[in-house]
Amino acid sequence: MPNIDHLTIKQLTGLDDSKLAPLPASFYCHCKDAKHKVWLGHPEAIKALVELQSLAEKAGQPFQVISSYRSYQHQQSIWNRKYQGQLTVNDVNEKPVELDKLTSLEKIKAIMLYSALPGASRHHWGTDFDIFPTSAIKKGHQVQLVASEFTEQGVAAEFNHWLEKILPTTAFFRPYDKFQSGIAAEPWHISYYPLAKDALAQLTTEILREILLDETAGKNTICTNIDSLYQRYIVNICLPKMS
Repeated sequence: MPNIDHLTIKQLTGLDDSKLAPLPASFYCHCKDAKHKVWLGHPEAIKALVELQSLAEKAGQPFQVISSYRSYQHQQSIWNRKYQGQLTVNDVNEKPVELDKLTSLEKIKAIMLYSALPGASRHHWGTDFDIFPTSAIKKGHQVQLVASEFTEQGVAAEFNHWLEKILPTTAFFRPYDKFQSGIAAEPWHISYYPLAKDALAQLTTEILREILLDETAGKNTICTNIDSLYQRYIVNICLPKMS
């Protein structure tokens, strides 16, 4: 079974993408939400993703990648803009949060419902992908990556049902399959378990304290509360369902 025990701290936290490779062009989503020209992933995870796409095409459920690898700098940009109120922060009901009424810690928890701390995103590892059904994109749907898109009335409902059935037969799982008082449910987020489990085991609070840059908004509050944030939002995931 593949492993990534050799990852350096920089590779683990999105500061070094030298072990990653480009995804095949067929995965690229050209919708407005996909702003990066090159999607990267770990070669083992890409191979498994190609196999998953093959199953999807046979089932009439092809998908495109909305997001794959994210660098530390990219994640920090998302984080800072949310903390500073430049990007919308939603609650579990997909309603905007009034950040200016919150304490620093409350603001951090509100952001972490959907966005990871810089250095702590699973997207740093090249093992995790946000995916969306091609059929909905081709019909002109503007991808939002919100849970309502995957409900019975959502545009990705059929795709969601297919994922529920097929993922237990593959090496992928949904780490945020349901809300567990940490990260909100993210039915679009799949993770390549053989590699991701090792990466998560390596990621510690000591590493996060070490790499968290001064430019990260709310850094002092984050460091003071890193142990509880780590338990609630980082290691608190849904385990794979085995078929």
